[in-house]
Amino acid sequence: MLTLWRPEREMARLSQNLDTLFQWPTPQRADFVPAVDIEEDKTGYLLHMDAPGISEKEIEIEINAGELVISGARHGSKDNDEDLSVLKRERIFGKFTRRFHLGDGIDAQKIEASYKNGVLTVKLPKSEQSKPRHIPVAVH
Repeated sequence: MLTLWRPEREMARLSQNLDTLFQWPTPQRADFVPAVDIEEDKTGYLLHMDAPGISEKEIEIEINAGELVISGARHGSKDNDEDLSVLKRERIFGKFTRRFHLGDGIDAQKIEASYKNGVLTVKLPKSEQSKPRHIPVAVH
């Protein structure tokens, strides 16, 4: 039977064997940037941030110098179990910070945030001055 030789598979196996041989620590976490969608309607903006696996207690939202600052952390599983060895880790854990410039058109006093099904939603209402308004034309 012929087997296709894949050098990348051999290099991965060699790397794994060296890690095992020398017991090099694998990184426990890496910083990441959660994905964000921003939508606008006539009343304001909606910011939706993917935050699966992040407790609402781990999310902090603040207004600082005209910026909306969202920060938090996602924690991975504990590697304290001696009977458990990680074979593959693709999920990213760690701390994050996202900053968004608000501009003058946002009413910062009325910003609201909610968290459901791993998605953080921040409502950023427009100030009354920035909302479009209709100006009637007077006939004389």
